[in-house]
Amino acid sequence: MDVTTGAPPTQPLRGLLDMVQDGLAQALNSPVWSCTDADSADGLEQAHQIVAMAEALRLRLIHDADTRELASQAGATSTAAWLRHKLHLHPGAIGADVKLAKALETNLQATGQALAAGRISLLHAKIIRESINLLPNDISDDQKREGEARLLELATQHDPKELRQLGNQLYEAIAPEDAERRLGEQLERERKRAEQKRSIMFSQAGPGLHSARIQLPVEEMARLKALLDPLARPRKTDANGPDTRTASRRLGDAFVELLDLTLAAGEAPTRGGTKPQIIITMTLAQLVTGIGYATLDSGEQISAETARLLACDADVIPAVLDCRGQVLDLGRTTRFFTAAQRHALGIRDGMECNFPGCDRPAKWCDAHHITHWVDGGRTDLNNGVLLCSAHHNLIHNSSWQVRMGPNGKPEYISPPWIDINQRPIRT
Repeated sequence: MDVTTGAPPTQPLRGLLDMVQDGLAQALNSPVWSCTDADSADGLEQAHQIVAMAEALRLRLIHDADTRELASQAGATSTAAWLRHKLHLHPGAIGADVKLAKALETNLQATGQALAAGRISLLHAKIIRESINLLPNDISDDQKREGEARLLELATQHDPKELRQLGNQLYEAIAPEDAERRLGEQLERERKRAEQKRSIMFSQAGPGLHSARIQLPVEEMARLKALLDPLARPRKTDANGPDTRTASRRLGDAFVELLDLTLAAGEAPTRGGTKPQIIITMTLAQLVTGIGYATLDSGEQISAETARLLACDADVIPAVLDCRGQVLDLGRTTRFFTAAQRHALGIRDGMECNFPGCDRPAKWCDAHHITHWVDGGRTDLNNGVLLCSAHHNLIHNSSWQVRMGPNGKPEYISPPWIDINQRPIRT
């Protein structure tokens, strides 16, 4: 009687794979409708595990092919390029697989074992590798193994999306004090880099429209948003109807209001001892009638009516020309309401925009000449009213009118399609 001693013969890999492939073919040909509910649910879980185990074997073979330099033997430039051609795979995906295969055989062996046992999916394994790679390079191997063990435990309880979020916070979990220090240093480096990239670029976006691209460090952009937010809130429904502006339009309008507030402030920046001013060139007829156009000192053109609007309370100097283009008058800013007059108007009108139903604060408003100064209107309290930017535009560019009432306070006349009798509205 012959007796065989020693280890049993090892089945060749290809033979084992043939057996697995045959078994899967039989399983695919087996009718699932005959399964019980329990068999179907258990079979789904088992198939999921088999997929993970198959992926583990595939990655192991990829690493083996890389170690054997089969790509070089075939004349390919890399293992990823060889596999891409041989198996018709996506280049980006196979490149990541080659890196993962190496990691599972070297520094992430515990993850490789979990994948081979079907305890985690391939995507879990990829996220674990990515999360470990996010750890600082100078931490110890023991800390990296601790991080891998923590992620493997989490992978059995969370889906890949949740695991990725937890992986991004891995170093905070294994070394919270050092992570806080490193994060502070990283944020400071990012702030300094961001300051070097601080910029505003202007470009033309269309007829009569320019655009600006603004890049600011995080905290500076937060300050800008904080300034715009109260100015950008929707207006209350008033005689002009509800506020139908989009959020981006409200922010754009708020930015213009912010510019006006800055120009009106006593601390507005100066150049050569003078506050920011715009010179608008136009003829006397254009200024009086509001018909035609005016030219800014930048060379851009605006309508004459817009120039009349700006001339109410913006720091604008109109250069008035005669028919031959000679300067008749270079206006001065003394025609504007003084700070004391603006304050008096605010006290009279309740420290708000005077338009019915509007509660914009007085400091956000323009001082409007009820009878335009071009038409002989005086710059005094009996000819002034505080209006927010939106209602200032409304008075200038619609059929709404404002006049001084018999009680010494402004009153408003709506268009006939709002009130056919056009009865005065008093605030």
